[in-house]
Amino acid sequence: LVVRNGAGKPTGLVAGMEELITSRLPLVTAAEIEARARILSRELAAAGITAFTDTTARNDAGQIELFAKLVTSRAIAQRMGAMIGGTYLDCAPKASEIARSAGIRLAGAKFLPYGQDEVAALAREIRRANSLGLDCAFHATEVEELDTALAAVEAALGDGAGEARIRIEHGGLIPPDDVARIKQSGAWVVTNPGFVYYRGAKYAAEPGLLPYLYRLKTLREAGIP
Repeated sequence: LVVRNGAGKPTGLVAGMEELITSRLPLVTAAEIEARARILSRELAAAGITAFTDTTARNDAGQIELFAKLVTSRAIAQRMGAMIGGTYLDCAPKASEIARSAGIRLAGAKFLPYGQDEVAALAREIRRANSLGLDCAFHATEVEELDTALAAVEAALGDGAGEARIRIEHGGLIPPDDVARIKQSGAWVVTNPGFVYYRGAKYAAEPGLLPYLYRLKTLREAGIP
């Protein structure tokens, strides 16, 4: 499945499937959203969770406005941060203003890299996000995603991106050569080893990947935060 965005550009298998499923689900009313947010927020509070960041790549100014309403009404009781989708940087100033009015921290821009043909465009967006004072986070559970993200970061940093702040989200599969590249980029790896369980069947079917899987000890020894 390949779904194209408004510019006619493929958005990738995962994003395309998510959009397809979402389009088939029944609409949720504003009252239902607030009620669900209130219930979830109280469940999180009962578990001791006092703050969270929403890192969804589809967040635009409208979604930040929705979060702001939920925070202002105290449906969401936690301190909140949010990332804006990397495809929505045009509305980042507006989103930042909305977030600030509700005490939400606009934590960065979230990118979904898919292939090497995106490197140049992604590098431009990294520089743009950096000029707006936003961190850059890259979803990377697969080797190809990580390669695209690192190539774009290297291109951006090599062209005067300045104090770019980089996050590799998940870092599920990291080949040996990429450990040094991550270190050189100054990136953090914000990992999620729970995926070893949830994607276990995939990894078990590809035993050649196992040495590169969620390399926490390797990252720590390399001095990668």
